[in-house]
Amino acid sequence: MKRANLKMRLIALVTVAATAAVCTMIRVRAQDETHFLPVAQFGIIGITRGQTARINVANVSSPDNPLLPPDPCRVTLSFVDADGNVLLNNAGQPVRREVTLQPGHSTFLQINGDNLVPRDQVRLTVRPLLTVMVSDSTIPPDPCMPTLEVINNTTGHTSLLSTGAQLTPAQTSVTGQ
Repeated sequence: MKRANLKMRLIALVTVAATAAVCTMIRVRAQDETHFLPVAQFGIIGITRGQTARINVANVSSPDNPLLPPDPCRVTLSFVDADGNVLLNNAGQPVRREVTLQPGHSTFLQINGDNLVPRDQVRLTVRPLLTVMVSDSTIPPDPCMPTLEVINNTTGHTSLLSTGAQLTPAQTSVTGQ
């Protein structure tokens, strides 16, 4: 009887120790932690005076489509230089825009080469960035579709249109900030 009682206590002690060890390894995250997922990757481009670079993004989800979630998508649009630094406008503020797009809505961010290309240079080298903010890293980002345009300031014609390199789910990594 004493052996059975001792054996039960030993099993209970081992179970409690194992549970405590597992609990200390579990990482707890706040529910409002936001993750940033790249939607597409754009290469570096050059614009000159007389050109405008524009990032467009549209939330293409629809309440009528049961396959896509009809919730809004939160996106950040920006431009960086060749060293990865966010471009600054003439007032010294970052060229960045954070928006929440409802289904069917779109937005853009643009930079004008007339304002940003220094007089002693011919072109400005930039790379557009677009990230979708998600609060749950296990759910894929909403269907926000980006495009990049380079527009001639005089004629208004688009001389370059790119959708960027679309990322597959395996390439879309979650990084907390």
